[in-house]
Amino acid sequence: INQSKAVMKEDLANNQPLEDIANSLNISYSLFRREFKRKCGISPGQYRLELRLAKAKELLLTTNMSVADISSKLHFECIGQFSTFFKKKTSASPLEYRKQGAKNV
Repeated sequence: INQSKAVMKEDLANNQPLEDIANSLNISYSLFRREFKRKCGISPGQYRLELRLAKAKELLLTTNMSVADISSKLHFECIGQFSTFFKKKTSASPLEYRKQGAKNV
């Protein structure tokens, strides 16, 4: 499980299918998903979304990348999907989050 978490962190930009990660560990996807959830409390897909959220927060606060570019870099289907996801998780839109972060610096 730790190895799969490391792979997902390193592979965030490439968005390797979770099935491929399971295959690289020589286990079936269903076993991988079940064991990951048992040990981590969330599914591998949810874990990947949490990684994307953390990376989005970092990029919003440390770069001048547009929200659209961040959305694309993190493999969201569209900026609307990214913005909705981000606001649901943080209670702020990406631009609001960036502005709040700028005030705290």
